[in-house]
Amino acid sequence: MLTSPWIRCLGVVCLLAGGACAPHSSVAVEAPVQPLRLSESGPTAAQSSASSGSVTPERERESRELGRTWGWVLAAGVGGVAGVFAVGTSVAMLLDKGIRDSDCNASKGCSPSGLDANTQIANLANWNTAAWILAVAGVGTGAYLLLTNPSAQGTQVGLVPNGSGANVSLRTVF
Repeated sequence: MLTSPWIRCLGVVCLLAGGACAPHSSVAVEAPVQPLRLSESGPTAAQSSASSGSVTPERERESRELGRTWGWVLAAGVGGVAGVFAVGTSVAMLLDKGIRDSDCNASKGCSPSGLDANTQIANLANWNTAAWILAVAGVGTGAYLLLTNPSAQGTQVGLVPNGSGANVSLRTVF
């Protein structure tokens, strides 16, 4: 079924595009170790808040980072590769349509190359539709995850030293 040179070329393009989105080596980040404090009154405030089931700012930040990572994977990886495949199958179908239109007459009599082009269009139609659906779903879901998991929670206000004292600093990430 993959006898057309356009289909083989499309497969190579998709393999190359998929390799560009492959994960690279990652650096493991370990959480800082809390010092053990012995006291007669009981656990420290950090230990009691962790044991009470409340969400710590560090865990919330990790959750946002995970959401953003999956957002980029879906938007750029899945949606991007599916988009490349969808555009490639669309171009191949348009080229085959040109061959079919030039080799078939109004009474639907076709030459052998026109029949081959018609068969290729029929074979690519389902792949093309699925690729477009996957591209839109990947980019849409990835965009949703990126927008709902901001990289910073809000604006930070602080004092920054300068040569003659301190300045008020206002910083935000969006």
